[in-house]
Amino acid sequence: MGKRRDDVLIWHWKFRWWQKRRFRSLELPTKKGVLLVGYPRGEFGIGSLLRLSALALKEAEIPFGVFDFNPSSQASQNDHRLDERLTHLPEYSVNIFCIGADQLPLLKKILGKQFFQGRYNILYGAWELSRLPKRWVVCLEGMNEIWAMSSFMGQMFRRSTSLPVYDLQLPVVPDQLETWSRTRFQIPENSFVFLFMFDFDSHVARKNPEAVIEAFKLAFPVSSNIPATLVIKSINSERHEKEWSCLKNKMDGDSRILQIHEVLPHSENTALMQCCDCYVSLH
Repeated sequence: MGKRRDDVLIWHWKFRWWQKRRFRSLELPTKKGVLLVGYPRGEFGIGSLLRLSALALKEAEIPFGVFDFNPSSQASQNDHRLDERLTHLPEYSVNIFCIGADQLPLLKKILGKQFFQGRYNILYGAWELSRLPKRWVVCLEGMNEIWAMSSFMGQMFRRSTSLPVYDLQLPVVPDQLETWSRTRFQIPENSFVFLFMFDFDSHVARKNPEAVIEAFKLAFPVSSNIPATLVIKSINSERHEKEWSCLKNKMDGDSRILQIHEVLPHSENTALMQCCDCYVSLH
């Protein structure tokens, strides 16, 4: 049933895409510039990759459009800052695919060969193990080069393919920050605050929030009376009830560990980070 359901979703998405482009066939690109392909409205990490890339292109005054590749995501899709750039046709001479490497097979299956032909294709992707699975490597056919978000990912791609690989860290964009006090997030004013953020849909074992809690309790036992706080910001637990229950048990009613479980607008998410002293990441 799983494969059949996936096939139905794929054909449903492809039909809607045909409708949006008024059943026009894909032609060779007519514009110089860049088409960013990914999740422009997605309120999760890989969606931020596309939006940051868009801001960098805008700053460099490079013409670009955005293609919303979102066949089956259940995640929140309420970031509309790039809506005016949306297009349903690959009209630009360069495609940059801002996706996780695990989405490559689905991407190739849905978009088809014509989406890549006559264009310079770049994968700006992510994967966190030492090599790409072989079944994904074949999906790199049609790509001209790869951009890696870190030196670790760059080494991983170089082990997996002979394509040119360039380490290109995420753009840094100085925000016009709103002023928020810690009380907005119920964070103690006189505490040293650690922040950990994750998405349950990105696999709890991979993000490893339990280890963050264990490390916090080990470093700051209750008996130490050190004013320290751990803020755990998460989304999408409703689809992972077992993991969510285990995480709450791990917190064990420790009042120094605060939970924020909601999708925050970009400005509030940035403000939350500003309210904390140290960000923790274990992956």
